[in-house]
Amino acid sequence: MKKRLVGGILSLFLLFSCGEQQSSSPQQQTEIPSSASATASPDIPSDSVSSASESSSSEPSSSSSQSIIDPSTLYGGYYASLTTWDNGEDLKQKLHAIIHGGTYQPLTYSGSITNWASNSDADEFLYDHAFVDVVYSADSVLKTGTTTHWQREHAFCASLMTGSPTGSAVKFLGRATDYHNLFASSTNGNTSRGNKNYGNADRNGAGFTNRLTSGGEDGYCYDTTTFEPGNHDKGRLSRAIFYMATMYCEDEYDTANNVTMKGLQVVEGNVPFVSGNECAFAIGNLSTLLSWSELPVDLAEYRHNESVYSYVPEVHSDPNNNVAQGNRNPYVDFPGLVDYVFGSKKNDTGSLNELMSSYQSLEIGGEGTAFYAIDEAKRQYNDGDLFHLSDISLVAVSHNLEETPFTGFTVTGAVDGQEIEWSGSVTLTIHTPINEIPYSVLVETDPVDSAIWKHKVTAKSAGNDFYGISSNPGVAHTLDFDGVNWDVTYAAGAVGNNNSNLGATFGTSTAPVNTLTFITTNDFTFNGKSSVTGIYLRGGVASGCTYNVQIKVGETLVGNFQLTYIDTKTPVTVGTMLTQTLTGKISIVISNITKAVYVQYLAVHAE
Repeated sequence: MKKRLVGGILSLFLLFSCGEQQSSSPQQQTEIPSSASATASPDIPSDSVSSASESSSSEPSSSSSQSIIDPSTLYGGYYASLTTWDNGEDLKQKLHAIIHGGTYQPLTYSGSITNWASNSDADEFLYDHAFVDVVYSADSVLKTGTTTHWQREHAFCASLMTGSPTGSAVKFLGRATDYHNLFASSTNGNTSRGNKNYGNADRNGAGFTNRLTSGGEDGYCYDTTTFEPGNHDKGRLSRAIFYMATMYCEDEYDTANNVTMKGLQVVEGNVPFVSGNECAFAIGNLSTLLSWSELPVDLAEYRHNESVYSYVPEVHSDPNNNVAQGNRNPYVDFPGLVDYVFGSKKNDTGSLNELMSSYQSLEIGGEGTAFYAIDEAKRQYNDGDLFHLSDISLVAVSHNLEETPFTGFTVTGAVDGQEIEWSGSVTLTIHTPINEIPYSVLVETDPVDSAIWKHKVTAKSAGNDFYGISSNPGVAHTLDFDGVNWDVTYAAGAVGNNNSNLGATFGTSTAPVNTLTFITTNDFTFNGKSSVTGIYLRGGVASGCTYNVQIKVGETLVGNFQLTYIDTKTPVTVGTMLTQTLTGKISIVISNITKAVYVQYLAVHAE
């Protein structure tokens, strides 16, 4: 958690997740597996998380244990008004007043402010901030993989709490857009869960499917009616559901869906989804969820709670306008409260002083550094690049979850200042005084540089490809490109000067070439090699433009690609390696050109 998020949360103490699919296009990203839990896993050596995991695995104290500190001073005094209660219903109403009042404000689900940013922060992987820790999987996923590689899961299904599918439910701010109930989720797990209630899946039942890994710790399994997450996720998901049944225990009118949404309940047995006013506004299975809530709060769940309470997305333009949700999940802060509201003690009186807080069990207030984490790092290299330690930025994370820059680390698997000597996805190891962090990078061989034939296209000045050639729109100009003849045709416009960053210029905004075609005069052959295995074009476009690129070998379509704008200095490579070899003429057609287009290189792989 970033230092900006927690500065005021702990000061007083220091002084004395059904499924969701988004229609927007996913951002291009590379998924690099990494451990998703705050405890040791096969992906992170056990000593790499010693400080955090020792706290995460501590057993919760019984309700009769006396706290060392006054709980009313914890969490910035958030629970100062809660001292004792007469029974579970009295406690629920008192908790409802706290979490539904004060600084709470409902957030949007798809607006430009919160959208994916809230879950990107709340579920940020503790040891590498480029990733999110997803439920239903042992892997972490790059934050940039929204929609395709991770989605947002409603622990209390959106359909079961509103009577409407997710797409309609989230139009109403509140219960369907509550980030205490939303968790970053693996896409496959989210889809498999659907509208199913949580519970223990029947291993011998109809439709049983097992996706559990690591002895049941991660992943998920399900039957036709019940979905069971891995052990690592059961505690946080159950506490989210109990929060929802407390936060939204009263009836509400949903103007977006024209339905009165009743107060939420957690009941025994499975609750099927029915739409509208027939919806039960409930979820099962109570006894199973109660048993799951006995699993201890870990640091990842604690951090999720803190972030939902205080996180203001950096994209928000007005720092004076609070866009944090502004409330806490009391069952994360004091896990023992669950039993008083929903469990065996719901008829008992109680006192907050009798309960152990997660702040204490996780030793949040401890001194010194708890662990180190990657804040920012270069994730992708090209063949021949140099590796530098300065490509990695680490932070020291205190027990208060505050972060400060840290430089005293080493890396095995690469040498500072030396050329990268491997290719593909490689995991290096970052060594710190406390923990070791796996650091996965992707090294790509440049497809243009590695081609058996390549040609740098040059424009009309003396000695260049198009020197002395008049415009003649629609007329093919036959040119020798490094031993291979190509016919070049442009529908309009003319060839301009070379752009030093992007290549030869074809057309302008006032006189675009419309369509630009490169086609070999004869079947492609070079140095006796004629079986084409890959074709690439590198170039650029004018600001704000995207042009279509179609590539063929003979009559076979290799693919349709898009040449798009990045900036004025960065060229784009389009094309592909082929799944089978092809012979014939090669044609590359750039169409829908409305302004300038730049061509820097043509490249062919062949055998």
